[in-house]
Order: sequence, then structure tokens, then C-alpha cells
Amino acid sequence: MNQVLPKEILDEHLKAYIDDGYVFDDKRFEFVNRWTYILMQLTEAKNFLELANKSTEYESESTMNEIYLHQALFRSFVISYAKCFSTSGQGRLSLNKKDIYKNQPDNLTVHERVIDIRNKFVAHSDDSGVDIAVLGVKEMESKILIKHTYSLAQIINEYDSFSELIKSAEETVILKINKALDGIQKKEGKTVSFK
Repeated sequence: MNQVLPKEILDEHLKAYIDDGYVFDDKRFEFVNRWTYILMQLTEAKNFLELANKSTEYESESTMNEIYLHQALFRSFVISYAKCFSTSGQGRLSLNKKDIYKNQPDNLTVHERVIDIRNKFVAHSDDSGVDIAVLGVKEMESKILIKHTYSLAQIINEYDSFSELIKSAEETVILKINKALDGIQKKEGKTVSFK
């Protein structure tokens, strides 16, 4: 098991499972475990999107706190989703959009939209169509007043298509996990199931 956490913290975190007889370095399941990272990123993305959609339950609508909360959650959705398709490190998998969304041209278009938002709005500053900053100028007889404005597009109407995107990716990942588990079951002659 490739670990970044100190062994004592990891052992403490997993103690109840270890005490129950689980091991965490079974090479037979190494490939299946790589899919765990993808599933967790998709689960994060789904939950961040759901929470962003309900940000007014936590802060009064259109207040700065609600706007900041919504933006933080929405940006977290974009990051978690996009990570699934990014170049991955050693021992990690990444998804291929052509594999996940083949025969789903609408989802492929929405996928490209999310990646574009990631590239132009969340990770970098470019013309994304999500935000705009304009300087208002008011000239008076003895002075000139300026006002900074920053507006964010409400893309809540796209949330259903974003949710469908995540659902489709999750279904494909689950199929891949099940296929890998089927191979292990055949080889071991034992049923493998999730608890």
C-alpha cells in the first residue's frame, strides 16, 4: 500500500477494520483499489454539486456569504470531477471521456463544458462566460467616481445535466470494478462482495 499518511495515523484510522480481520495490502485487489480513488472523486463531485444547489439553506440568498459558499462548493465540484479525467500519478487511474461518454453526445458536450469551466474559470483566469468584471465610471463636475463590479453567471440551470454526467461516469466505473471482481472470483473460486 503506497501511503502518504504516517503509519501510526493510518493504523489508528483503520484499526477497527484490522481488528475485524481486514488486510489492506492484498495484491489481488490492487487494480480494484485504484478505482476507489475515482469513485471517491465522483462522490465528492456529486456531493459538492448537491450542496452548491442548496447553498441558500445555509446562508441567506444573494448575500455575499451565500455567494462565496456557493462558489466554493461549485468550484469544488468542478475540481473533483475534472480530477477523474486528468493525468494521474503512479498507481492511480484516470477516466477517458471517449470511453465514458461514447454513444452519449449530450453528456460529452456537458463534460467539455465542465472541463472548460475548470480550465478558464476555476484553475485559471480566462474568458469563461461564468464571470465578468467591469469598471463603472461616473463623471461629475468636480470629480470622477469609479466602481468595481464583478458578476457571476447563475449556471444553476445546468446542474441537472452536471448530475447526469456524474451518474453516467459512476455507472461506467462500477461496471469496470465489477468486471475486475468477476475475474478475481473466477480465479479464486470464491464470491467477492462489498460490505
